[in-house]
Amino acid sequence: MIYKSHLQPQIYKQTRRTYLSDTLFSNLIIRRKLIYNWSSRFKIKFWTKQKSWFCKQTINEHSKPVQGLCINQDGNRLISSGEDKIILFMKRSYSNIWEIIQKISEKIYGLRMNFITYEIFSFSPAIYYIISFYSYDQTTKQFPKLKNLSLTTKNT
Repeated sequence: MIYKSHLQPQIYKQTRRTYLSDTLFSNLIIRRKLIYNWSSRFKIKFWTKQKSWFCKQTINEHSKPVQGLCINQDGNRLISSGEDKIILFMKRSYSNIWEIIQKISEKIYGLRMNFITYEIFSFSPAIYYIISFYSYDQTTKQFPKLKNLSLTTKNT
């Protein structure tokens, strides 16, 4: 999925050429002069633009391909999931470096996740009809699982 946001077309083309030559499969999120990308090579890369685009940081914590990434509306919290069944919760520091705050183990990897609010996110495993909700605990500074919601369909 590619979001074009505030970037000019020539910047987008430059980024795409740089990226596709480096990865087998990649997904981009472009937001306010920052590019977030994840790929089948188990990496999450953070790109920034000065005179040209350069990779500012790489996260190598996933041991299998990264399947999803979600950034909150403020752009300072990020969650990722991979085929390694790990959800990474990251927070951007004041020096614009992403720090892994929590690793959450799941029974199956997921593709869909969303920040619902600043302190709640949802996660859907790839093959089950379940949505898991995680809520930020101010005391522990972690996201424990709040609830699982089963999704069912009616046959008519």
